[in-house]
Amino acid sequence: MGSSLNLQVTGFVGSDPQVRQVGEQTVASFSVAISRKNRAGEKQTLWIRVNCWGKLSEIAMQYVKKGSLIQASAL
Repeated sequence: MGSSLNLQVTGFVGSDPQVRQVGEQTVASFSVAISRKNRAGEKQTLWIRVNCWGKLSEIAMQYVKKGSLIQASAL
């Protein structure tokens, strides 16, 4: 049997996307901050690294900026 993971992240972008070349594909990478409270009621920030490949990397470079509120999905 196979397994699947569906992840959806909503948060604020920590820095402008960084672009790099992997083989023949372009990758745009950036971090998204997710804030939550732990059991003690203290605020915690979790940083999630997002990588956008191919055509999606071009779209990310055009629209994603530091401080933007975004929602990213991985299937």
